Amino acid sequence: MEGAERVTARAQPDGMTSEHGLLRSRSACHLVITLRAAEMTKSYPRAPCPRLHPIPCRKGNPILMRTAILTIVLTAAAALTAGCHTNTVDTFAFKSALNTYYASHPDCLWNQPVKFPAQADSSDESQTKGFDALTDAGLMNRTPGEKQRFLIGSKRVNNYDLSDKGRSARVADPAEPGYGNFCLGTPQIKSIESYVPGNDSSASQYSVIYRYAVPPPSWANTSEMKTAFPLVARDSDGQEATATLAKSSNGWQVQNVSQPTQPSGQ
Repeated sequence: MEGAERVTARAQPDGMTSEHGLLRSRSACHLVITLRAAEMTKSYPRAPCPRLHPIPCRKGNPILMRTAILTIVLTAAAALTAGCHTNTVDTFAFKSALNTYYASHPDCLWNQPVKFPAQADSSDESQTKGFDALTDAGLMNRTPGEKQRFLIGSKRVNNYDLSDKGRSARVADPAEPGYGNFCLGTPQIKSIESYVPGNDSSASQYSVIYRYAVPPPSWANTSEMKTAFPLVARDSDGQEATATLAKSSNGWQVQNVSQPTQPSGQ
């Protein structure tokens, strides 16, 4: 979609998003309708009193006047509302579709389930830091050990196994016994930052940039966990992601979500 106009929600005045701008424009339009209708009713002459009308009147039948005024107000409102149509994209629908998608896609520490018990070279921090952070959080137990190597002796290792707290917090993989992951929770969409194409409510597909956040569980809300797993820090602070949304008979469907890179495992 090269050359398509990019609309940024933060470009709204006074820090307002495109959603607030849409509501404000609709409110302004309705105000115009009310004022125009009021002006028209002020200038409308009093309805004459028919001689043969069954309800007597002297200077004008009030029932006929109210009926005529109501007709004018409704006609004016319909005409003015037709002129208030905007071509603004419904970002509320984008939010709803993204929240529905994330309801079944929680953020977890690893991209792939990890097998427990696990073993790591005690001299290699890249292998141990994640498990050590989980140990400090009370989710794992660590014991030192040695691993025999053919012809060159042995090396020191750390053995990690789930604690009782870790077993209750871990999300087990039903397809692979012994494998699992630790998940932070369900992302919540905070704002729609921009979308392409811009201001084209008839498009059937959009590339949407948005911000979301995941309040971390208590075991993950430590400096050690945020250092070992950058995803925890990003989720706590909120981060941007990009998704393709396509229109279907069931509403907007989320496709091709671009997530920040996570470690594949220890």
